[in-house]
Order: sequence, then structure tokens, then C-alpha cells
Amino acid sequence: MSKLLPFLMFALAAAMVFLVMTRRPLLRGFSGESFISTGRPPLVVSPASGLHAVGGGVTDISPATASGTASARVWYALYAPSDNGQPTTDGRRLSVILAEAGDQWQWPHDVSSGLREVRVDTIELGGMPGKVATFTLPADRDPWASVWHEAAPVQGQAGDTLVYRFTFLPDMRRTKLVIEYREPVDSTRNGLPILEDVPALVAFARRAAEAFTLERPQQGKGPDVQTKLSTAPASLERRLLAKSLGELERRHGEQR
Repeated sequence: MSKLLPFLMFALAAAMVFLVMTRRPLLRGFSGESFISTGRPPLVVSPASGLHAVGGGVTDISPATASGTASARVWYALYAPSDNGQPTTDGRRLSVILAEAGDQWQWPHDVSSGLREVRVDTIELGGMPGKVATFTLPADRDPWASVWHEAAPVQGQAGDTLVYRFTFLPDMRRTKLVIEYREPVDSTRNGLPILEDVPALVAFARRAAEAFTLERPQQGKGPDVQTKLSTAPASLERRLLAKSLGELERRHGEQR
């Protein structure tokens, strides 16, 4: 046994060094223009050329549940064509929303927005399965309306927003990743409502898919968070945000 002791001590020391080198604190924030999460799994969401980070933050919400009181922490990043805060005629917007359920809770498989959705489908990005859907979002149900107006106002924008939403449920549904590409609802060809104009929706979906990239680097090997997220402004409608992200359910086997 005495002969094995030095070897065991060396192995233990090597294991501790390995853990220190490969494990990093759990952080969410920016690395340049990219939104970074060092959680499980690590995530890197980068905007396409021409979109710039115009805001980001963290807040707590209280999603609805069938029973009990639940909470979730939300980190987000906002992107727009301009980063100088001046009004622009380019209405493209991109938001990255990462919501982590509190203890004993998880996000259900149903990730629908609660609004009329079209072109609902499954997708895989960065090795993660997810769902996509297109819908129009009325201004009075948009939790981000005031935040967007403060960060990147659009000239003359009013009314509904056309949204293409990507939703993923990593980490055994403890986390919900929502990426939304937005454009103002505009008049469409042939006088059709936007959700019935198939060619316009196909083109919109293509622009949404080209608006960002999603990567899942190996644990401990992704970029470092250079800028941490601050508390979300009061203008963020937290009640509407909780509603837009959906209900929480208890994890399997958890008691009330």
C-alpha cells in the first residue's frame, strides 16, 4: 500500500489540475458580438454580418404552473442593424433568450407561442433538435416592445411584428433557448394576409435562418465571456415575457 500511495497522490493531483483547467464558472454574456453560455451544453449564438448587439440583460420571471410557485432566470441578447441608438428604416431584429427553470421545474415539450402559428416544423441546429414556427405578435403582447424602442427604434414602426421563432430544450428541459428573428408586418403581394402569403413566408424563413449561427463547443473549450449581462431595464414587460415563454411543469418524481 505504501508503494501505491505516491502514485495515488499523483493521480489525484492530476485529476484536480484537469478539473481546474476544463471547468469554468457558469457564465452568460457577450464575447464580441456573440452571446455566450458556458452552461450545459455550452452555447455560442453569433449574429450575421450587419446585425450588431444593441442590448442584453438578465431578469427573473414567474412562469405559470399547474400548481405551486415557480421561477426562472432569463438571460437575453438583442441585435439590430444599427448600434448607435438612432432610428433606422431597417426593421430586422434578432433576439436570443435563454431561460433556466428553477429547482424542481422543467419546460414542457409543448413550446407553442399561444398565438396562431404557421409553418411549424422540427429542426436541428448545432446538434440540438428544436422546433420552428412563424406568427404575428401584436404590440400589446410583445414583452420587448419598449426595450426595442429604446435600444434600436424603427422609423414609423407600429402594429404587429412578424416573428420566426426557433426553440430548443437542452439540459433535459431545464433550459429553454429561444431565438427570434423579427420584421415589421408589411403589406404583402396579392392582398393576402401575411400568414397566408406562402412565398413571402418562405423568403422570411430563409432570412431568419441566415440571421445567426448556433454552435455548441466542447465543454470548457468555447470562447470566454468578455462582457457580463446587467439587470434588465424596467421597460421589459416581465409578465408578458413569462407568458411568451410558456408554463413550467414539475420534474418527473418531484413532490409538491
